[in-house]
Amino acid sequence: MKKSSGFSLIEIIVVMAILAILAGAIVPVLFNRLEQARYERTQQDLQAIYEAAMGVPAEDYFGFVGDVGRLPDSVAQLMDSTGQGSAWNGPYLAFGGGFSTEDIYGMPYVIDSNPIIARSFGPDRTDNNGAGDDIVYPENPLTTYKGQLEVQVYINGRLIADATQDQVSATLAYSNNGTPDNMTLTFSTANMQFTLPSAVHQGKHVLTVNAAKATQDPATETREVVTILPGAVTRVQISMEAVSYTHLTLPTN
Repeated sequence: MKKSSGFSLIEIIVVMAILAILAGAIVPVLFNRLEQARYERTQQDLQAIYEAAMGVPAEDYFGFVGDVGRLPDSVAQLMDSTGQGSAWNGPYLAFGGGFSTEDIYGMPYVIDSNPIIARSFGPDRTDNNGAGDDIVYPENPLTTYKGQLEVQVYINGRLIADATQDQVSATLAYSNNGTPDNMTLTFSTANMQFTLPSAVHQGKHVLTVNAAKATQDPATETREVVTILPGAVTRVQISMEAVSYTHLTLPTN
């Protein structure tokens, strides 16, 4: 009797069992790799959003905050100047390259203010306030985008001790919610220095010091660009020469 050359039922069952085992081992690996790719893509987007908003101070770039003076309320404000004020100097993120205001899970990216992070709701698409499976950037966030300024003023080589008596004033140009503005510094006779009455947003600002004795025409004025870093104190020394300030002139030998 001629023997059949086909597969027996047992052989088919064995092959199917092997394939099922292989599938059970491979599918989780592929799924994990897919999730890892999604996570990495989300992290890249979050980094781009954060740097567009906060800049990279170490590289002398201060982003949206450095220009407008506040954090953006949404990712869209990094791309569109509508309603952002004249100081907006974007786009800080470009539509080119397919960048979207939504993450790979179909939910909008979020920019939080305390701490300052860019955030995705993660795979569960639920806002967990930075916990759960939310994806955030950076890992060690800042709690403020503002910094302080201390200014010492020297006239004819001497540190002034009384700004009112010496008729010296200092102002800092900054952006107030997208609109150019000026903040007058206050003077402390105890520390013999000017300071800001309140912290100002990070970025490059123009400091103007004006010395205006009544007998002096015109007033002596100097301007200097200062860099404010978040959570830090910037210390500046200004040296001026003014002939009307005879009581501050160094004695001659």
